[in-house]
Amino acid sequence: MDKLIETYRRRILKAALLRHQRKTGSNCLVIKLNKGGINTVELTEILLDGLLRKFERLAISEYGNV
Repeated sequence: MDKLIETYRRRILKAALLRHQRKTGSNCLVIKLNKGGINTVELTEILLDGLLRKFERLAISEYGNV
């Protein structure tokens, strides 16, 4: 079951990166900070995987392991 979840997670990550690349033409996000500064973040599979795992943990803690 874990192998299946990993496969779907990888597919979601690749689709999200490709969608962002087509939409913006790059793999970078520009983030406006509260103090008026600007920060650039490069989107990678590793970064998106961490964000997706964090979202999964939040969903499991709120709704349980369905």
